[in-house]
Amino acid sequence: MFHQVKNMPKYVLCRPQNGFNDMLNQIELCCRYAQRYDRQVIVDTGYRHTMYFKETFSKYFSSRQKILILDNPLSDEELDRFDVFPKFLAGRASSYETDWRRLIEFRFALRPLVKAGRFVDKTSGRPIWFSLERNYRQRLLVHSQGGGGLMSFDCLGRLQARTWLVDRLEERLSQMPRPYAAVHIRNTDLTTDYAPLLTELQRRKLPALFLATDNSSVVEEFRASLPATKVFSFTLLPGTSGTPIHKAVALKDAPQLNTDTILDLLTLAFASPLLLAKTRNAESVSKLSGFSMLAAELNQNEDALMNLLGGRKSLRGQKLSVS
Repeated sequence: MFHQVKNMPKYVLCRPQNGFNDMLNQIELCCRYAQRYDRQVIVDTGYRHTMYFKETFSKYFSSRQKILILDNPLSDEELDRFDVFPKFLAGRASSYETDWRRLIEFRFALRPLVKAGRFVDKTSGRPIWFSLERNYRQRLLVHSQGGGGLMSFDCLGRLQARTWLVDRLEERLSQMPRPYAAVHIRNTDLTTDYAPLLTELQRRKLPALFLATDNSSVVEEFRASLPATKVFSFTLLPGTSGTPIHKAVALKDAPQLNTDTILDLLTLAFASPLLLAKTRNAESVSKLSGFSMLAAELNQNEDALMNLLGGRKSLRGQKLSVS
């Protein structure tokens, strides 16, 4: 039996699920808990059974805080030896697999249908999480969930982009005229009614538009519909199916997709103006995707954006206005 020694470090093992904004939200949840209860957060996005990201976060970011570790330093043997919560993961914290399970569907007056679900352990069928209001005795807590919001913005304040990533951003920005407008169109599992936006863009005849999207047909339609506008899109998209790209990625494609996703976010943040397109079926009150909301926050907070980019002087003041 594992005997906990006084003053040994205690951990939250965070294996976040879903897309990039969801992942940042889950990391931030764990960091806030860790600050309250004197733990360290280990972000394990390279876990061999993960369905998302499939690389270590430390490849793309460094941590500004001692409580936040972006690469799992613990061996499988150590993980399986720890006293762990949830308790059903005892002896297999290194090897469990997850599945998403719908728990309930319910209706509100202003929101016709809300689907609630959790990521569960395939073996037990139980959610992999813990109470954020309880101080646990176990040395290892495991959190493996998704869920969006704008805590992602606070999470980015704990991070700094790697130099190579900022270099790639500069290379991308150098390929576009300034200023440029931008929009994020989610059109797979979440769908966007972007016809009114296209009509408005046809009227305005902007010289340049950056389009971040998860559907290649959207790029084709924007370019065909906006002959007076140079439409830029850099992400290598897998196709036009209804599967979001963060679910469709194969292990060999993860480096390209992860790089493109982060660069898309940062490119949106430098746009002027950044146009916001509502989806038909997002669960947020604003009907914006979490990725769009995060891009908008960065777009309006230059200090936070520059902090994330390590204060790169050549990027400060890069946003110019466009009529």
